[in-house]
Amino acid sequence: MKNNEKIEKLIESSNAGKRKKKGIIAVIAIAACFLAAVMLFTDNFSGVVSWLKPTHISDQDVTVTNFTSTVGIAFSDGAYTDLNETFVSKSNLSNMKLKIIYNGESDAYIRVKLFESFCNSDGGLLPASTVNYVCESDWKYHTDGYYYYKKVVKGVQPDETDSEGKKATNKSINFIKTGSTLSNASNYGDSEGFKLVAIVEQVQPDRFEEFFGFEPNSLGIS
Repeated sequence: MKNNEKIEKLIESSNAGKRKKKGIIAVIAIAACFLAAVMLFTDNFSGVVSWLKPTHISDQDVTVTNFTSTVGIAFSDGAYTDLNETFVSKSNLSNMKLKIIYNGESDAYIRVKLFESFCNSDGGLLPASTVNYVCESDWKYHTDGYYYYKKVVKGVQPDETDSEGKKATNKSINFIKTGSTLSNASNYGDSEGFKLVAIVEQVQPDRFEEFFGFEPNSLGIS
């Protein structure tokens, strides 16, 4: 009987210790949660729960824009087609015209850079030359190699109609007009020329300097 009593006392003592240990753990857990909550709300807590705090994003960073532009090319009075490494021969250069077709919903400033890959009609490479493009009066060439449109292009509005009263889907901006020439034209045959590529970039009117690197009024851009 005495052995049984000793065993019972040992069991009771062990259970009491476990209850005490669980109580201490519970108190520590509650204290930790309380401390975390206080530090979270006082903006001083970092580490494990820092991901709970929302990240601040400025209004400027979340401005939504919709910019879409393509370039159309035509010769003389022919129809415009999409510019896509289009071959421009020496004999056709002076008749070439380019326009920007803007489909964006947001107002924007636009700039364009032109690249030529000189070749013959079969794609054989030729030495490069300077192309003297003749742009419309609303465009300004800059030393960075871009042509800048000097006006804000208004976005296409959902209820906007074109000159024929149909739903407007884009804004057409004349860019390069006829009369462009080659600096070293005598070095090329009439069927030789270049493949033409254009890069079009757009930016929100209030972020011109941020993205393009200078103030718009320095180019007479309004």
